[in-house]
Amino acid sequence: MDFHKNLWTVVCFTIAFSFPALAINVFKADDYFSTQQYELAKKEYSKAAGVGSPHAYYQLGTMYYKGLGTKADKLQAMIWFALAAEYQFNDAEKIVKDMLKGLPNEDQAYFNELVLVFRETFGKQTTNQQYFPIIVTENLPQKITFGGEGKLENNYQDPEMMFESFSQNFSANDATPLDFQEGSDAFGLNDGLSTYDREPTDNPAVLLSRRPEVDFTRRPYFLIVDHDVATDGSVRNISRVQNIGYPRSGLELIERSTLAPPTFEGTRVEFFNRSYLGTATYSGFQMKAENERLYDRIRRLAKKLRKSTTTADKYQYAMALLAFTWLPQEVDEAENILKKLALSGHPKAQFEYGFKLYREQKDIKEAIHWLSEASKYGMSKAEYVLGSILHKSPWVINDEKKALFWYESAIEKGHVGATLKAIELKLLAVDETLHDVPKAIELLAKIEETEIKEENPEYYFLLAISHKNRKNRNFSQVVKYMKTAIDEADSRNWDVTYWEGLLEAWTTGTVQIID
Repeated sequence: MDFHKNLWTVVCFTIAFSFPALAINVFKADDYFSTQQYELAKKEYSKAAGVGSPHAYYQLGTMYYKGLGTKADKLQAMIWFALAAEYQFNDAEKIVKDMLKGLPNEDQAYFNELVLVFRETFGKQTTNQQYFPIIVTENLPQKITFGGEGKLENNYQDPEMMFESFSQNFSANDATPLDFQEGSDAFGLNDGLSTYDREPTDNPAVLLSRRPEVDFTRRPYFLIVDHDVATDGSVRNISRVQNIGYPRSGLELIERSTLAPPTFEGTRVEFFNRSYLGTATYSGFQMKAENERLYDRIRRLAKKLRKSTTTADKYQYAMALLAFTWLPQEVDEAENILKKLALSGHPKAQFEYGFKLYREQKDIKEAIHWLSEASKYGMSKAEYVLGSILHKSPWVINDEKKALFWYESAIEKGHVGATLKAIELKLLAVDETLHDVPKAIELLAKIEETEIKEENPEYYFLLAISHKNRKNRNFSQVVKYMKTAIDEADSRNWDVTYWEGLLEAWTTGTVQIID
């Protein structure tokens, strides 16, 4: 190994990390790597390496060691493996030790000094400070409460469905068991329902075949959703976790629900929740009584997954236990499985485990750690949650710049909630250096291309603000869109006091509005 080129290595590293990472996507990098598109893989891994992804470090070490997509360079390979070893990722520590054994003592000493230098600049502590939440330790013992309670409501039975027969309308013959491969779109989200986040989900599911002649508005369904809970208790930014059947009425039910407002030490805050609707609220007894064939099919699938030794099946089994809560299971069995998988480096388990700990307020510090690790893979739902935590969580130092970074990475993968949050910061951030009206208008145009604009009050509110802040503003448009926002929000039981106050302030005094 030529250690005389170490200065050039330092320069290369400095250049590689001198640009902010954007649109992190380790999954895409892995796809490129598996198809031997090494130059593209290296580019994507380098983005993820910029935020401290140990997986990306390890892969870059492999590529430099073997000369894949780049000239072989054992010194750079060792440095990448050493950065991965800081996270105890895979066998990175062993690789570095084995590579060092073949070096003279003076070169070993030099390499160790070089790694220390890189860790000070690009290592775990530095990337954590630059991109990830800083915990407010004194706030950790305090919990968010909901109308005096420590837990949010998360079970909703659709009143219209109570008079329908699940067994008559939802046949086991309609259901097709899936091959639960990670990354598959197991939930059929492209079904014409346009109001909700379309990120593909990956939990166990059984999909009904499409039957357009059925009256879907009254057909029984199984639905689990994740969503934000705003400071007024309203439900926002709904994304489906799992559904069986046609859950249109359930989605309409949850979006108009109002929960007890989240409160932290007397101050209203935002939070997250996972809600169960329709037959997802059933006990095992109810499910068996209504549709024994489907009940048996799910139990057989769970048994098969439980016996499997593959990582993918273990993850799917844990998700099955969370989805079908009536399945026989030990206390915290799903959580314990997810924890083991998270520790092994499974990104989806890292998200699910961290998100569960956070929304149940079991261990906020641990939750944020795992949500951060999942975000390093570029998982958009993890990036959105992490951005929201950085934006407004009471347990961390709020940092709008860091939040915007993660929102923008999620935007590149089509996350609508992150798009709305980024627009909010570009128009209304406390940190005025983040204001960017032209970019906000560009992002609003992206949303306008989707049907979500017809349903989301926040879209119209932000559109109104964007018109107000434009150089050549048309104030009648400002008022028009704010009125639309208020009307849409009011129909969803949102607290529109603040918006009404803004509208009143804009339309009183010397300002005259002419239609």
